[in-house]
Amino acid sequence: MQKGQKLLMGISIVVGVICIELSMYVIPFIEEVKEFEFPMFIVGVILCIISIIFGIRHQKKLRRVEELGYIHLFNSNRGSLYVRKI
Repeated sequence: MQKGQKLLMGISIVVGVICIELSMYVIPFIEEVKEFEFPMFIVGVILCIISIIFGIRHQKKLRRVEELGYIHLFNSNRGSLYVRKI
């Protein structure tokens, strides 16, 4: 996984957790935005779930490549380069 992808996944998890925490501990006590409590919780949960799914999918792909006997050389904007072991 590229650094940018890891960073994006980490940021989305942190933002999701912050949204969940805000919806549970802060928003219920602010009268002006009380109606955003449930939507904020849903957005946080969706962000966390999507990030976890993409992380698991990437791990499965790498595991499959290693089982086939390929070596991962590098990532680029156009994709990854894999070379078969001899």
